[in-house]
Amino acid sequence: VELNREIIRRPALAATPVTEGDVIEIVHFVGGG
Repeated sequence: VELNREIIRRPALAATPVTEGDVIEIVHFVGGG
């Protein structure tokens, strides 16, 4: 998960506050070729 262009690692997600105006991006890496 990216919050305001900063990567938030899974262990820190629950403790990371999200406030109005924050930008959240969920990225899922997929392998392939």
